[in-house]
Formats: sequence, structure tokens, C-alpha cells
Amino acid sequence: MLGILWSLYLPENRWAGLLFMLVLGMWPGMQRHFFILTMAGMVWMWLYLYWLSPQPIPASIDGKTVAVTGKIVSIPRAGIRSTRFDFEITDFQDQQIGWRGAVRLSWYYPSHKLEPGQVWSLKIKLKPAHGFANPGGFDYERWLFSRGITATGYVRNTDQASLVTSEFSLHAFRQHLGEIIKGLLPEQIFAGVLVALVNGDRQYIDQNQWRDMSRTGTTHLMAISGLHIGLVYGVFFWFGRLAWQSFPRLCLLRPAQDIAVIAGLIAAVIYAGLAGFSIPTQRALIMLFVVATATLTRKLNAPLDVLQAALVLVLILDPLSILSAGFWLSFLAVAIIFLMLSDTKQLVPGRQLPLLGLIRIQWFLAIGMLPLSALLFNQISVVAPVANMIAVPVVGLIVVPLSLAGAILALVSPLAATVFLQLANVLLGWLWLLLDAASSYNHAVIHPASLPWWVYICISCGVALLLFHSSLLFRLAGFLLILTLFITPTNVLKHAEFQVDILDVGQGLAVVVRTRGHTLLYDTGYANEDGFDLGQRVIAPYLRHEGINHLDHVVLSHDDQDHAGGYPFLRNEFEIDHLSVMPGSRYEAKKDFVSTCKAGDYWQWDGIMFRFLHPALPALVKENDRSCVLHISGPGGSVLLSGDIERHAEVELVNRYADKLAAGVLLAPHHGSATSSSAEFIAQVNPREVIYSAGFRNRFGFPRAEVMRRYEEHGTEQFTTAKTGMVRFYFQAQPGMYRRLLYRQEHRNIWHQSTEH
Repeated sequence: MLGILWSLYLPENRWAGLLFMLVLGMWPGMQRHFFILTMAGMVWMWLYLYWLSPQPIPASIDGKTVAVTGKIVSIPRAGIRSTRFDFEITDFQDQQIGWRGAVRLSWYYPSHKLEPGQVWSLKIKLKPAHGFANPGGFDYERWLFSRGITATGYVRNTDQASLVTSEFSLHAFRQHLGEIIKGLLPEQIFAGVLVALVNGDRQYIDQNQWRDMSRTGTTHLMAISGLHIGLVYGVFFWFGRLAWQSFPRLCLLRPAQDIAVIAGLIAAVIYAGLAGFSIPTQRALIMLFVVATATLTRKLNAPLDVLQAALVLVLILDPLSILSAGFWLSFLAVAIIFLMLSDTKQLVPGRQLPLLGLIRIQWFLAIGMLPLSALLFNQISVVAPVANMIAVPVVGLIVVPLSLAGAILALVSPLAATVFLQLANVLLGWLWLLLDAASSYNHAVIHPASLPWWVYICISCGVALLLFHSSLLFRLAGFLLILTLFITPTNVLKHAEFQVDILDVGQGLAVVVRTRGHTLLYDTGYANEDGFDLGQRVIAPYLRHEGINHLDHVVLSHDDQDHAGGYPFLRNEFEIDHLSVMPGSRYEAKKDFVSTCKAGDYWQWDGIMFRFLHPALPALVKENDRSCVLHISGPGGSVLLSGDIERHAEVELVNRYADKLAAGVLLAPHHGSATSSSAEFIAQVNPREVIYSAGFRNRFGFPRAEVMRRYEEHGTEQFTTAKTGMVRFYFQAQPGMYRRLLYRQEHRNIWHQSTEH
């Protein structure tokens, strides 16, 4: 595992790593098997990346419309405007191209029902896989890479799309089964949850249900993974053994335990198939096969040896699974349970744990998973132990069997199936009363900030001492070490210093400005009716990663969805002291803490001056030209945040402020559109650096070439968030002193493709 991690995260230092391991291997006392496994991991990862990993699309088709033939290989996810699915390209119709592989496509307003297994002739436009790059954010590019996808795109000329044929597909059966369940439970709010428990398709679970599960630490119940596969295995193990023991003569031919193991494995494989043999279910099956093999061959070793064998086998079959958070969570959870049980007999299913044992397992998991939850998600659910103690047996032992029985009966007797599914739906309703109440508790979730590496080591040592040491003194020491998790990072900013983070939110805008004791958010990114909300997906994770739970001031430059779309979510999640909006905003004067941006208004925080330069009343008619323009200045430099103003507003600003408009860093007006950044405006601002907040390969072509040329002629250094990720400026208290950080440059990994072409 160490060798695979080194090869993935430090590919440029692979030879240094190899040399280091050779030297380490010669060190007296070095465990030979550790050295050999680490070396083997490095070599296997290099070979896998060279021959088997997904390859980038050729430059000849990048950004061009191409005619292809291919097959839908995932359950399509339908939104209001588009349907998204994975598409395996098998042939390029108009040109000889050797590349083949899976891409993720969007089809806007499809006229045909899309199903897995359908072979289509399509015209598509592709681009390299690309995601937002910000601290604390989800790495979409890594997620796609781990699933063998290196390009995304959309269907063009949909009237020319042609369905070639439909082939058998397991995913098509899963989709059909989900539709049957939805049809048998019309307008039932938990129908989507039952579909997810049966076939792993989670697209029908609504946002409120996800929020309840996230805050109560029960989201794992909706992923068919180790827990569900293990429960199904255990149930059929018990039934298989009971049935075989009912015929004593059969036990003379083969022990009931062996038959029970085989029955459990068959059931687990079938259930994993219903989930589409997703990566989590593959991991669970591998672990079960290792345990089952050890049981059948009577070579049941220590639990951790079995776990190690499963770990090695998983990494051999799919080394990229190490990129998944689920990989770490599942293996750590099993390791904790094995250590707790500390009895090889407990590996054999069938022994019923008493209630006290279930409570103990949840306690061990809640404490043991603390470091990983804090590191991966910046989130710890305080109510998770209690919620899981009730939800796990209810869902795993009652709801899942009822749902599976209903799904099987749905294929032969819809009436009988409805009885089982309705009963499961009622039980979920009762369970959700608890989850909703726990989720509504104000302190149900703690969001620790991202902390230095040594803190996570301290927490891990504390967990080990608290859970697995018998001495009361050592347990107390462990408890104190765990408390380091709640260390609040000291704000490194001093008086008269400030930091400006221009987040990567695609075709939109979000800027966070911090002083020693205050935080301002300028715009909140894009959101749409399909539930895609950058306030939730990008800004909130960034704020929590930085340890920010309170916003002193939010400025919505104007009401466009790409600037104000994320505000409703953020308003519900964070304390906001004051909101400033443009004249005529839909948020204007709705609450006491809301005011209108007005030229000349100013305030000072920690030696830093904030001043609105625009709009001046009476307001301009065009909404973009009513954007709130904010000038921020301190000893180290100045920044001008210009919203979406266009030339009319630029002329007004130049006439009103002249040289007082100057700023060393400029947020390009209107994302670099041709209607903004006039030569006169650039001359008056006189920026040393300009940042375009624009989406990767956006359909508007921002920033426009003529705009970039004007800044280039002025000698201004230019950056685009689509290429750089988040851009951070740190302005010091010394005159003219600041430094810049480009997030992608600092955090580039092997799965991040070049954004230059």
C-alpha cells in the first residue's frame, strides 16, 4: 500500500522512492515481507499506470465534434434539463483513431428513453475531465480517473442520433427494477431510498434526506457496500446452516457450516450484482471470499492476517481503489471491529451479538473513525453512534430483507411485492422520525478545520490508546490527545494584513476576503433547478476546511444565478451578520441585516479599508451595470472586485474616480467578456495582475481573446481560475508586499490533466 501511494502521489520522485526503499531494505532489522510488499506495490502501480490506467483523449478530437458508435454502460441519471450517463466508445466513424474508452456524456432534452446496453451512433463533443480545484473540495478528476474516465462531453445534433441496437445489460435490469419499485410506491417519499437499497441507484433520494443522513452519520446505509453485503451474507449463512442441519444425513456428506458459507457467498454475489458490482461491493466480495476460503480450507488465521490478505488482493485487482475514501473507511472499520472482537471465531457468521455488543461496536467505530472522518470530510457527527445503533439493525436486518423480497416478488406478483415494499416504507418513516430529530439538533455535527499533519497523528495515537489499552492512565492520555482535534487554527494574519481567495467555481464567481478578525464573502457561485449548487459543493467545504463558521459580511454583486445562486444554502448553514446587494435585488430590504450597495459607503476591519465604488444612485438600468463594485486596500496592496459591470459602468467609474480607481489586483469584469475591460478602464485601474473567474472551455469563450490582448498590451499578468484553480493573494503589512498562490500548481497529481490546450 505504501508503494502504491508513493507512486500515485509522488510520481516525479519515483526513482528517489525506489532508491530510498533499497537503502531501507538493507537496514538491519527491517522486516523482509514489508520491504518486498512495498517494492512490489511501487512496481505494480507503475506498470498499471503505463498499460492499464485510463488514457487521455487524443488532441485530434479534443474540443471537436466527432461521430462515434458506443454503448451506454451506466444507469442514466435524469435531471430537469439533461440526462448524464457513462458511454463506452467502440468506434470513430469518420476517422481512424486508435483511442477507445469510457467517457461521461450529457444529453440535453433527449427524445428517446435512455437505457444501459443501448448502442448509439452519436455526434459528441469531448474535453478532458475537469473539476473544481479548491481547498476542502471534492476532487472530481480523481473520482473519474479511479473509474476509468478521462473525458467528459455532450451529445450534439441530437436529431441525427441513431439507436443501433440494444444489448443485454445488468445495469438495464437494475434500472428496470428501480422503475418497478418506484411505480409500486407512487408518491411515497422513501421510494427513492428503497430503490437505492435494492439496486444502488441513489438518484431518487432527495436533498433533505441526504442532509439528514449526512448529519447523523448514516449515509453509508445508502451505499450497497461492506455492511449490506455482509448482512446479506450473514442472513443466508444462517438460513443455509439451519436448512442443512434439518437433514442430519446431509451433514455427514458436508458440514452445515460449509454449505452455509457457500449459500452466503451466492447471496452476496447476487446482491452485489444488483448494485452493478460497484467498486465498494467488489471490495466487500473480495473480503468475503478471503474469509470464506479460509473457513472452507480450515486455515482460518488471525483476523488481521485475513484482512491483510484481502487488502493485498484488492490492490492487485484495482490499485486505483486506493484513491477512494470508501477504501480507507471500509478497511479501517473492519480492522477496528476485528481488533475489538480479538477472537478468530468471531469471523464465522452466525453468532448473535447481544445489545451490549452492538453498542460497543458503535462506540468503537465512532471513536476509531474520528481521525479519518476529520481528515477526509472535515465533519464529525456527534449523534452518529446513537443513530447508527438504531438505524443499522433496522435497515440491515429488516428494511433491506423486506426490500429485496419486494423486489423479487415484483417480477412475478406486483400485489405481493407492494405489501413488502409498503411495510419497508412505513419502517423507514418511523426511523426517519429519529434521524430528522437528531439531524435538527443544533450541535449534531462538528466541522473541525483542516489541521497540520502532526495533529492527525496525535489523534490517531489517542484513539489507539483510548480503545485498545487497558490502563486507565493511558486511556486518559488518549482522550487528551483526541481533544487536539478541536484545536482552532490560529489566524496567521496580523493587523493590517489581508488574504483574498478567488475560488474556482467555474462560470461564476465567489471570493473570500479575510482579515485578522473578519471574513467577507463576495458572491456565492452558481446553482440551478437540478440541485447543482456550488454554495453546497464548493464554498461550504472550503469555509469548513479553513475553519470559518461565521461570515461577517456577504456581498451579492447582482442577482444572476452564477453570482447569487449559492446564497440560500449558505444562509442556512452559516451565521451571516450582514448582506449587501445591488439596487433592485430580490433580496433587498427583506431582512434587517440587508442593505443596498452604495458608492461611497465604507468600513474598516483590522487596518484594512473596504469601500463600495459602485453603483451610485440613481441606478443604471442594465442589471450587470448595477453590480456592487468593492475596493479593498491595505499597506500590502489593493484589490478591485468588479462583479459583472460592462462598459457603461466602467465609463462611469473612470469619470468618477480617475486615479483613485487604481488596484494592483483586478478581478476581471464580467469574466473577461468582450463587453467589458475597456482600454480606458484598464489604464485607470492599472493592475499588475488580473484574474478571470471563468469555466473550463465555457460556451461563451471567456476570457475573450481581444480582452486578453488589451491586458497583455498593458503589461498585466493574467490568470484564469479554470487553469489555476483557486488563486490566493496574501497581502502583508509592509508597503507593496504580497505573494500569490495558484492551487492547481501547488496540488497537481497524476490524474490532473493539462489545462493549457
